[in-house]
Amino acid sequence: MVLKLHGFVLSTCSLRVATVLKEFNVPFELVPVDITKGEQKSPAHVKIQPFGQIPYIDDDGFVLYESRAIARYIAAKYRNNVSGPALLPDLSTETEKYA
Repeated sequence: MVLKLHGFVLSTCSLRVATVLKEFNVPFELVPVDITKGEQKSPAHVKIQPFGQIPYIDDDGFVLYESRAIARYIAAKYRNNVSGPALLPDLSTETEKYA
């Protein structure tokens, strides 16, 4: 199942998530949520995203919201999809430097 990004095309937070997905070469489907019509406050949306906000992702049944949390999740889960420096440092080695 392809990852689904529920968001609005003009939303900065939705674009943040889409950018990270593109950087990590993760195929995804954009599920449009029209915030100009208040779709993010619909009962169906609030059932999944209790704050009635966008974006959120559905990664094969795993639902996550808040764009920065989503970005960290993608960077951790799909880190092997890209070559070059990691978007996030390896915390196991970084914390040892300061211990």
